[in-house]
Amino acid sequence: MFRKFLNNTAPIILFLTSYVVCSTNTNAQVQAPDQFYTDVERLIWDRQQYVLSVNSIDDRIKEKEYNKHNIPQQIIYYKGVGLCASGHQHKGKRQFEWIQHNFKLSSKVDEFIEKQQTSCVKRSTSADYDPLYGAGSSERRNFSIMNIEISQPRISTSTKGGNIRGLAVSEIEEGDFVSEQAFFHHDVEKWALKDPSTDLIDSMITTRTGFGSRDYNLKCEGQFCLVDFSQSSGRAILNQYNDALDSLAKKYSLEVPEEQIMIYVAKNREFPQLANKLHGISVGDMVWGYSVISDYSIVVPWYSRGTILHELVHQLINHNFAGMTPWLSEGIPAMYEQCKYQKGQFYPEINWRYDYLKNRTKVPALREFLGFTWREFNATSSTGTDKYQLSRNHALARYFCMYLDSKGFLEPIFEEYKNVDPDKLKISVSDNAVQIVEDVTDQEIEALESGFYNWLDKLERFSNFEGGSEQLKMMEPATPIMQQKR
Repeated sequence: MFRKFLNNTAPIILFLTSYVVCSTNTNAQVQAPDQFYTDVERLIWDRQQYVLSVNSIDDRIKEKEYNKHNIPQQIIYYKGVGLCASGHQHKGKRQFEWIQHNFKLSSKVDEFIEKQQTSCVKRSTSADYDPLYGAGSSERRNFSIMNIEISQPRISTSTKGGNIRGLAVSEIEEGDFVSEQAFFHHDVEKWALKDPSTDLIDSMITTRTGFGSRDYNLKCEGQFCLVDFSQSSGRAILNQYNDALDSLAKKYSLEVPEEQIMIYVAKNREFPQLANKLHGISVGDMVWGYSVISDYSIVVPWYSRGTILHELVHQLINHNFAGMTPWLSEGIPAMYEQCKYQKGQFYPEINWRYDYLKNRTKVPALREFLGFTWREFNATSSTGTDKYQLSRNHALARYFCMYLDSKGFLEPIFEEYKNVDPDKLKISVSDNAVQIVEDVTDQEIEALESGFYNWLDKLERFSNFEGGSEQLKMMEPATPIMQQKR
């Protein structure tokens, strides 16, 4: 589904992060007509029947059996408008706050939602509330156009002060890495396949790329199909990905998608062409892979198990949730970008992100960090992106998740977060995020933070550049992230 979108643009060794492309203009991807959206828009903008609109939305949520993290943003937004305009400002603001904390918005849309919070008052007219995509359009148009997770490596940049390593990129600027290009008109959802035959896959690939079956090797096993245009990924072990998918779903009580997950490996320098043919996007040299939930695909310029594992976790999370708090949404997948697979188990290892936590004065305090909106996590503002702060945030998310997992806290925290109902919150979404962690760990956040850094300081990093790859390890064995299902 088109649940989310890239930040002005959704994206080992690895820098892996997520971006979302979003638009409020009329070029937004139009989904199938849905009378519900038309009816609610008319109740709010034509008839000013705000209470009735909220009741209709609540009925829709029950009918669809949405969990609180799977409600489309458009519905949450309309509910916020209905609550504010009917005099329930506290609950209305919570809806807008929930959107900012759980959905990856472009700066433009984030500012738009922020404005709705400040204008949340009871009124007899809804003129001050923008319907976002036009009242009575008879079409469902989501904030989210296409969810794409972009994988990027560390970037080396020459400056007067020398070589800066580990620069992470936040919002991908057009012409730099990925351009929006055909996002708003490039329909890929129809290519999500369930239990496809080899002939159907070959036909789909030919239709989308123009390449014939002689141009790639095709290997399918379980939930995955590997489409290898390089014809050299003999190391690809699909059973590991099936084990990872099953184990992670079991660990976090998540639903495995019925759709086949397609892994595309490009040939040599033909990654940009493949990305353009498959998804209508332009990618530059600094993109090391991406995934799209709409057609359940992972696309990489060469075979990289770490990149694929990270993107696989994003696929699973995005399949189950329309929105998720940034530190969990990015921290859990990041644990897999460097891990050891042994006898059906995955062990997280230290990687290059560790460097970003060495200067503690620039790392946000956990009390603040756990309550970040996506915009804060991505370190974006009206002046641009603080790319170093973004890297620190991703590093903190990864290692804090590793720490919680080693203590047995990560799963119950994830479960508690899944059960949060914004309608029932008596405190802010940010404060509630901290309270969940404190309740599960039975510690004040400052005490937990002290224990986390003591744990982090005991990790030993060493480098061994055999074959050009950096080898990393932990002083003490980590708790296996995933147990083999079979």
